[in-house]
Amino acid sequence: MYIIKMGTNKSLVVTIHSTIYQGESNADVLTFIIPKTYEGIDISECVVTLRYILPDGTGGSEELELYDEPYNNNYYQYHLGVKSSFTMYDGEIEVWLTLLGAENEMLLRSGATVVEIVATKDITDYFSSSEMNQLDKLALKVAELETEKADNLSYDDGTQQLQLTSNGELIGDAIDISQMSGDTPIIYFGESSEDAEIDTEGGA
Repeated sequence: MYIIKMGTNKSLVVTIHSTIYQGESNADVLTFIIPKTYEGIDISECVVTLRYILPDGTGGSEELELYDEPYNNNYYQYHLGVKSSFTMYDGEIEVWLTLLGAENEMLLRSGATVVEIVATKDITDYFSSSEMNQLDKLALKVAELETEKADNLSYDDGTQQLQLTSNGELIGDAIDISQMSGDTPIIYFGESSEDAEIDTEGGA
């Protein structure tokens, strides 16, 4: 858990520092301790937003959630779960807070501090070429299975055949329903009705 306290002078200070690793998601929580009032403004009536700049130079913002229980008589506590988008890159993330009023006017901007994201190693960088080949084959197989997954049915009025489709493409064997009747329904799977008759009558 990271705990960051905003002082009465609007500065941010990290009071409890935990280790947050690159790529983690929902493993840690950022807790912000904020004075209940600032120049007569009740902070709980404001929208408190975390602004940040990632190590790659891109920015973002997240609205903080007011915790049910105050931190103490003088401070509220706001929480934010650490998402994977926040931990995408290792290095220092510059963070600060803004408080918006009922009319979305900015009432307060805090000073900045940093949250450190610790680098982690990518295990695929240490795989041998043969292991990478196996991973590539597995990824290809998964991709093939995804394309073969049935998501609809297609019926051809001319041939009276019913067939599964995946992403608009026919897959699997067609079902010939031309010989179906109300009394004795017959479904030929993977072959035409004529082929089935030859098999049953002539054994060919």
